[in-house]
Amino acid sequence: MPDDRSLRDVRIRRAGPDDFEPARTVLTLAAAWARDRGIERWWPVPFPAERLRPALENGHLYVAESAGEIVGTLVFKWDDVKVWGEEPPVAGYVHMLAVRRDRPVRGLGEILLAWSADRTRENGRPLLRLDCLATNESLIRYYEGVGFRRVRQVPRPYPGDDRNVQLFEKEVG
Repeated sequence: MPDDRSLRDVRIRRAGPDDFEPARTVLTLAAAWARDRGIERWWPVPFPAERLRPALENGHLYVAESAGEIVGTLVFKWDDVKVWGEEPPVAGYVHMLAVRRDRPVRGLGEILLAWSADRTRENGRPLLRLDCLATNESLIRYYEGVGFRRVRQVPRPYPGDDRNVQLFEKEVG
């Protein structure tokens, strides 16, 4: 495995068309890593292009670069009606947070969440929100470990999927 890279070498930016396949690769590698360890995720391997393309087209897809490579990705939005329902404009929402484990940058997940929290706060919103499968205990522990609190479970918000979702939020402003 290559040496860990430094967080100071990370740049987060909105994804462009040339970033689509590298971002999809990050998601595919993350899904394969979780699958190989028996961790339940929503993401199939390979990650479906049709699930990522709308985020790129709507300007919601962001990538993290280090040493000229895309090493992380996330989708950042100002609403999430599908999962959270109609809510007042008090939060930023994170989806598809993933990092490359074969190009490690220590703490990259936390830096992506901190970037999202900063962006949320700078836009006058006090909460950062995200979700995961209610059965994904390792991810639940991770989110709680970086300061998110469980809000509630939502039954089956995604069409064709019968699994419950755990909602989280964190005060950022």
